[in-house]
Amino acid sequence: MTQPSNTYWPEARVLMDSLPVGVFRMNNDTARSILFVNTCLCGMLSYQDADTKSLNAQDVFVDPALLRPLEEKALKDGSVFCPEIEVFTKTKKRITCSLSLVALFDHDTKGKTLSWDGILQDISGAKRVEKDLKE
Repeated sequence: MTQPSNTYWPEARVLMDSLPVGVFRMNNDTARSILFVNTCLCGMLSYQDADTKSLNAQDVFVDPALLRPLEEKALKDGSVFCPEIEVFTKTKKRITCSLSLVALFDHDTKGKTLSWDGILQDISGAKRVEKDLKE
């Protein structure tokens, strides 16, 4: 996990780790390497923090190709919300999450996209209840 190099990182890490949703930062490289995950996302996906150092979008998202149109919309609109996307746990169990995504830009290189910040919220339980109510 790469840590940002600003003086607020310890406080920001405490804040992010106390959130009841999964928070991540994903590199804008071809593999969409995962740079950071918070404690909630580690638990949601059944990873230990140290296990997340080599993750990329292929490891986390069931269909990583779905990220491209979401990224394009986030670049256009500033952020994007996807009400349902499937992600893998460490054991390759599929869970359904909602996803919010925003781009982080490098202002020194004329707005080049450096990385993506995202929030995943597990909605699998709500989906099961919805399905049960329909039956």
